[in-house]
Amino acid sequence: GMTVAGGVLYVTAQEGMLYALDAATGNERWRFETGSSGSKRRVTSAPVVAGDLVLFGADDNVVRALSSADGKPRWQFETKAQVFGPPAVDTEAAYIASADGTLYAVNLSDGKPRWQYALGEAAHTSPAVSEGVVYVGAQDMRLHAVSARDGKELWAFLTAGKAEAVAVAVAGQVFFGSGDSRLYALNQTDGAMNWYYSTGDAVFAQPVVNGSVVYVASMGEALSALRTDTGKLLWEYNTDTPLRFAPILNGGRLYLAPANDPVLVVLDAATGALVAQQDVGEWPACQPVAAGGLLYVAQRDSTVMALRLGGN
Repeated sequence: GMTVAGGVLYVTAQEGMLYALDAATGNERWRFETGSSGSKRRVTSAPVVAGDLVLFGADDNVVRALSSADGKPRWQFETKAQVFGPPAVDTEAAYIASADGTLYAVNLSDGKPRWQYALGEAAHTSPAVSEGVVYVGAQDMRLHAVSARDGKELWAFLTAGKAEAVAVAVAGQVFFGSGDSRLYALNQTDGAMNWYYSTGDAVFAQPVVNGSVVYVASMGEALSALRTDTGKLLWEYNTDTPLRFAPILNGGRLYLAPANDPVLVVLDAATGALVAQQDVGEWPACQPVAAGGLLYVAQRDSTVMALRLGGN
């Protein structure tokens, strides 16, 4: 996975590496290895930056926090199973969803535990934190809303499939996708359902909300634009391959990287009309990210490409 912050692109590689690259030039600033040669641990999550730290999970069940400046270890926290999604962070804590069926809150400063919450089944996604509430989906087919302060359950919403998409809380609603093919819009306070939209197949991508519109990418080979208040379909763009990654919204355009296709698609965000296509040579390996007028695409041949946004 990838993330970009402070002019640095952080990239995790499954073979046990975290790279810090200059976001403008691609030059390496530092790298971190999860173990010595022959004992490296496979990286299982994208990185996330919080202040002067960068955090990520590996297959030894450990979340590591490194200095974002030089990659030196600051602390680590061990769960009882792998962590597949990057932690969610606020100013004081990191929230870690583990395949051991537990949501952990630890101090951002030193990694010491604050509380833990039993999800019931494994979590294979990242939590989201907003306004003092942590939202996380799990294999029990529920989206759980938990108090960030003390780990108490506020509500849990049951879907008809495994909840493996990261939630988004905006303007009193929580949007998230499920393996049952639906995008759900829930009341942020009590978890009551406002509406749902059936996409045709599982939703693994995080929804993207822009004002009164929410965009959802589906394994059903479609990107849908919906009204946030009613779920009414505004437009839909169909692809020839499943969509595992969320679109990138920038300058009125949506940049879409299909999971099994080397062609990057650019759409008009208002109408869904095709603006441009570009063959980047290889399938994407993870969720693309954008910053500073550039779109970063990590490819399955272990290369990272930077493309300038806004052109055709």
